[in-house]
Amino acid sequence: MKIKLNDSVKILSGNNKGKVAKVTKVLSTKGKIYVDGINIYKKNVKGQGIVDIQKPLNPSIVAVVCPKCGKTTRVAYTINDKGFKERICRKCKDVI
Repeated sequence: MKIKLNDSVKILSGNNKGKVAKVTKVLSTKGKIYVDGINIYKKNVKGQGIVDIQKPLNPSIVAVVCPKCGKTTRVAYTINDKGFKERICRKCKDVI
């Protein structure tokens, strides 16, 4: 999965379209992510009343926001001089 923890992402579809928020949790085995303040639902819990719960999102409806240029981008990978794999922005070619 190309989206990592603490990435800044922009929501591309749904009720929260256009909002920018941080990724709080990544479920790589299920292919889902949790985004801070997005996809909040109400649930009636016995003894507690109505509680807000957060449901996971499909990562296909979010786009990573580059911290350098501030634009939404797709993530590319390169190998640096030390032999480590790095994520880069496809627009500004800088390390994310």
